[in-house]
Amino acid sequence: MGSRHITCSPLHHISEDGQSASGKATTVFILVTRSGYRVAVAAEYHDELVKVDGSWLFQCRRGVIAKLPNDPNFPILTADPNTRDQLSLLEDAWKDLGELISD
Repeated sequence: MGSRHITCSPLHHISEDGQSASGKATTVFILVTRSGYRVAVAAEYHDELVKVDGSWLFQCRRGVIAKLPNDPNFPILTADPNTRDQLSLLEDAWKDLGELISD
């Protein structure tokens, strides 16, 4: 199965010293299934960036999955039987996003 990960609408605020930034970006993960294209995940990235040798690098990126406004505890990732198996494989990796990597 194929997939596409589309990230858009970044909005980051640069610190006063110009060496760090924080902000958010919207992301959508689309899966190709036998039933057609499925928006599997809609989420928001929360980013922390640092400037190193003139280049912006991610220091931390955390993903926050969109919730149903009137039922925030609904298990949205596993709700669609057409994408449940694929998303179950990705769920653990998603949870690790933003974990600090030590040297």
